[in-house]
Amino acid sequence: MARLRILQNSLITGVIAPTLLGRVDLEKYYNAVEEAENVVIMPHGGMERRAGLKYLTEVATGSRLFSFEFSITQNYVMVMSTTDVKIYLPGSGTILSTETWTVTAAQLAEMDIIQSADTVIITHEDFNPRQIQRQGSDTAWAISDITLTNIPQFDFGSGNEPVWSATRGYPRTCTFHQGRLWFGGSKSKPTSVWGSVINDFFNFDDGGTDVQPDDGIFDVLDTDQFNAIQNIVSGRNLQVMTAGGEFVNTEDIITPSSSSWVRYTGYGAARLKPVTLDGSTYFMDRFRKTVRGFIYDFEEGGYTTPPVSILAEHIINDVQDLDIVRGSSISVSNLLYLVNADGTVAVFNTMRKENISGWTKWTTVGNFKKVTVTGDTVTFIVERDGTEYLEVLDDTVLLDHTFKTTSAEKVEVDQVLFDNEIRVVGDSITQTTTAAVDESGTYYAYADDTVDEIYAGLNYNVLVKTLPVSANTQSEGNIVNLPKRITRCILNLYQARGIYVNDNLVTNRKFGDPTDEVFTPVTGIESIYLLGYNTKAQVEITQKNPDPMTLLSLDLEVSY
Repeated sequence: MARLRILQNSLITGVIAPTLLGRVDLEKYYNAVEEAENVVIMPHGGMERRAGLKYLTEVATGSRLFSFEFSITQNYVMVMSTTDVKIYLPGSGTILSTETWTVTAAQLAEMDIIQSADTVIITHEDFNPRQIQRQGSDTAWAISDITLTNIPQFDFGSGNEPVWSATRGYPRTCTFHQGRLWFGGSKSKPTSVWGSVINDFFNFDDGGTDVQPDDGIFDVLDTDQFNAIQNIVSGRNLQVMTAGGEFVNTEDIITPSSSSWVRYTGYGAARLKPVTLDGSTYFMDRFRKTVRGFIYDFEEGGYTTPPVSILAEHIINDVQDLDIVRGSSISVSNLLYLVNADGTVAVFNTMRKENISGWTKWTTVGNFKKVTVTGDTVTFIVERDGTEYLEVLDDTVLLDHTFKTTSAEKVEVDQVLFDNEIRVVGDSITQTTTAAVDESGTYYAYADDTVDEIYAGLNYNVLVKTLPVSANTQSEGNIVNLPKRITRCILNLYQARGIYVNDNLVTNRKFGDPTDEVFTPVTGIESIYLLGYNTKAQVEITQKNPDPMTLLSLDLEVSY
């Protein structure tokens, strides 16, 4: 019997697709795992349990989210439904203002939303562009149609007429770039791009016979096929994503006389607003299956569109929403959140300069529906038991749909927790679960005793599953497909408790420790002996209780 030791001190590649399990020739194989559920990749190389979700409020079914960032200290979350727009402070369930409007469910899903200073601009090809304006305070807001002036003209066959109208449709997508408001596509002119007069966003005066550099712009993309514009983005250059390709305005300073468009790649984009980070524009392809990064390549002398999700394509499906957090006071990582149609979230950790790029998968009791990031606050809409809720990522709790209070023996909760498996944590310790309804019909969850802090919520699965052991040996060559056994798993942990390896508890309690006290989280080395031969020789690291977990590295002793 031969023995070897395999150290996996980096997990930065995250989860990889099952179709890559045979690619032991890839360097990334040795920094990856087969499954990574409800964990986050740390830029230092390890993985940690994701933060929980704190309950904020119930929202209308089918709502979507938008983050309004007026200043560093004045930020808001907008919840948009077919009947109104509700404004909240980030992390709060208290409504600051409700502004009414009427849109269809289809319009709500497809409309484009951008912000400049105190104004949100909303476009859809079915209605005149609208604006939501902050009126000087947290509670004063107003929705109105935008009055556009000097609307460009076009001959649709019966003489010139405005390109935007109830008959011809309205701008489909929008952005700000170089002091102009840009519109991309409309119902009657799906491949056209319009730029406003500089610093006069709603004026599209083209200058007539005396065109000046700051006048409005009216361009038509020159393509060999029908390419309806899906998104227009301000990046290194002005970028347009269409259904059949990706275009860039090549001019450093765009004017009516110099404006020039080049098609660089031909993948096509979905109708989801792209996000920009580290010089790259991340967008979903037209099948909503692959994330691509649209980035300038100096060696190529132009833009390229590499897939950034190819290693973890199995956890991305029919993406419905996305947003990104660009490093924060909580983490230095850049995290891209993709909400899938199946209710899961694919999370991409990226730091391009440090060559960090890896994926993990998040699940919950219910279905993730929408996401928005306001500063470093991540807000989701989550459907549970047929109702949709506003919930915020909160690193002070380790449960979902969480209700929290201080200095008490009980916390008020809701029926969702009673209809599922309620869990209670008091002073960071999992409690004997007790729940009841009082005579007034109020639901409560109880701690074992009065505590300084108590919260209750829904537990979520935590899983890190290693890839099949692969190593080159002198006697057998690569042993990836040979029978073998992991005799011992050695974990390097940081502030971790309640860790299981292959369903065996890694005992944190030491000889002499009190037996009537819950042990404190451990930082350091813990190990466990395992049994059983098989060809894969994998370990599954899990948790059964809402405990902290940070896994820094793995050291496996293998017999073959």
